[in-house]
Amino acid sequence: MIHRTEIPFRERTLVFIDLETTGLSPFVHDIIEIAYLVVHHQTLKIEKEFTAKIAPAHLERADADALTLVGYTEEEWKQALSLSDVLAQLSTDASKAIPVGHVVHFDLMFLWKAYADCGLEYPLDYHYLDTVSLAYAKLQENAPTHMGLTTLCKIFQIKRERAHRAMDDIKATYELFKKLVS
Repeated sequence: MIHRTEIPFRERTLVFIDLETTGLSPFVHDIIEIAYLVVHHQTLKIEKEFTAKIAPAHLERADADALTLVGYTEEEWKQALSLSDVLAQLSTDASKAIPVGHVVHFDLMFLWKAYADCGLEYPLDYHYLDTVSLAYAKLQENAPTHMGLTTLCKIFQIKRERAHRAMDDIKATYELFKKLVS
């Protein structure tokens, strides 16, 4: 179910969100890490940060390259939370918020499926903002041929600690967004 709200678009909280997964298909692969920043719509100040590792339900279906890219190890994920608990937390923290991300439709596909699989109502607004589109519009004819987060961070001089870890990626996306809308 698409969640509609009466809050005017420009007054809706923003939730910058990034997932790490065991592969590219929401119908086959699992969410194994999530990070999000709840951000005030006007000031763009971070109001809440959350990150969690999520226990994979079907590790046997994982793409080995995806696990390597994320840095998945059984030891590091030993204390991972359940998907339903993490989704419930996102619902509490960001209900009706507008999702923002880099190639955010990828994350949203996984989230829509995950909420449905867990029998939970999808809490986010149906609008979303994507830094790829914003960067393309801002750079226009100077846009690079590849619009990956690493490439755009280099162009906009944004420092990253660890690529392909949810919190690092979403903080880089947040910094990129601020530069793109300024």
